[in-house]
Amino acid sequence: MTAGSERDLTPVERQAWQLLRTMPVGFIAWDADWRCNGVNPAGERSCGRSREELLGRSLWEIFPAVVGTEFETVYRRVARLRKPENIEIYYPEPLCRWLDIHVIGDIEGTGGVVAYFLDVTERHEILERERSITRSLLHASAERDVAARQAATLAEVSLALTSVDTVEALEAVVVGQGLATLGADGGAVVSPDETGNWRITLNAALGERARLTYSAVPYDSPLPSCWTARTGRRVLLPTVASGHAFDPIMADVYADTARLGWAVLPLTVQGEVLGSLAAAWVDEHEPSASELDLLDGFAAQCAQALHRIRATQQERQTAREVRELAEALQLALLTPP
Repeated sequence: MTAGSERDLTPVERQAWQLLRTMPVGFIAWDADWRCNGVNPAGERSCGRSREELLGRSLWEIFPAVVGTEFETVYRRVARLRKPENIEIYYPEPLCRWLDIHVIGDIEGTGGVVAYFLDVTERHEILERERSITRSLLHASAERDVAARQAATLAEVSLALTSVDTVEALEAVVVGQGLATLGADGGAVVSPDETGNWRITLNAALGERARLTYSAVPYDSPLPSCWTARTGRRVLLPTVASGHAFDPIMADVYADTARLGWAVLPLTVQGEVLGSLAAAWVDEHEPSASELDLLDGFAAQCAQALHRIRATQQERQTAREVRELAEALQLALLTPP
């Protein structure tokens, strides 16, 4: 039943219209020419239009945003087939609401349609919040899984570090396994050589050109890894711009290594800086807080291993010197007077 005017309504029709006016469900009726010929107060509120703005005007004129959408498809299909349909859909500006609409053919047989609709925006907002929480939980779970696998692999690398007994072996473990486990695309270990300058062990991913260029550099080299090894301060160069700002030498580093993101951490034990650990990425890369935690932890393990190796080497050197002295004394005692 449509209700554009209450004049000439029978008592039954007037009672029905009174029910439509008081019910919380929105109601709008459209005639065969798609002009509005009935609307209740709930319909006015849901549409954001007054009764005066709606009556006598075309659906497509009042709500141009429905043209070409599922709204129009359903409305026209119900008008043609006279079979009711239900649709739940988001109406964009100016309404910006989710509506649950039940569309039926006009029972007076004029060829129009009648729509009853509820504003279900709040339900969709709650549902979207629940979905967002679910997505966050799934993402966090995935991150935990990745972190767990990464931690397990790092544990294997850490175990390998406990068994190395030379600087060369330590460097092989770090650049060969550790950096990849940390998610880096390459990197290097810097430590002092016998002359007081720096030896740099780069992993194979950085290429032969880089290895030949940077394997041995002066103590005062402006390379970020050497600067960190001298100062004990971490250097983060996530972008090419930050690298150029640090020192012009980074232009050559980018060209020689094909790595645009760098993070350099000191290898420090009990306040003594033993060298540095450099991690690199193919693209510009801003390490996350969790990545930096892993890098710091791995650098601390490397520093402890390097400290142990040096202490062991010093003990062996001292023992060798004592043994050589003892042998010299024995030979002296056996020499004829």
